[in-house]
Amino acid sequence: MEEIHSLLLNVSSLMKLYELRDSSFVGSVKNWLAMVESILQKNRLPVTAEIAGMRGSIISSEKGEIPPGVNLSKRVTKRKITELVAEHAIQSAVETLSKAISNDLARIRNAEARIFELVILARQLELIQIEPMISYDQKILSKLWEDLKTDSGSAEKKTVTERAIAVQTMVGKVDALILLDRILSIS
Repeated sequence: MEEIHSLLLNVSSLMKLYELRDSSFVGSVKNWLAMVESILQKNRLPVTAEIAGMRGSIISSEKGEIPPGVNLSKRVTKRKITELVAEHAIQSAVETLSKAISNDLARIRNAEARIFELVILARQLELIQIEPMISYDQKILSKLWEDLKTDSGSAEKKTVTERAIAVQTMVGKVDALILLDRILSIS
């Protein structure tokens, strides 16, 4: 999710290239789309095919094909057509990615809020006794997470355990550990 979000932040620099009529614009867009494809494929998101199709449209336009739906009123160079297709591909990719991650983003934000509450409660119950750091070792985080998920009998501890299990069910263990690390480093 964060990888996709960071790729969306790169769109501004791509559009700057377009605005400056930089000759590297089309190549940069194709590289960006290839990175997007790779990340989406790694995360097994079906919108990978849509992104691949957008990259394919750019490649086709570089070979002189005019994409469907593009009406040209005057003679336009192949470069201008390719730049137009690349610019349209960026817009379409941003829209596709935004739709694809919107539900996940809401789920992650919800989990982050729950972990924040969980950490406050766990500190009050003295279940977390580690000092705030910039980042925590994976082994420390894993051990702490397992301790939070382990029910030791008291009603307060059961609440912590239930919340930890609910968060892990919501986002998975890896993302739960990432969120825990973030929250611990700011609290």
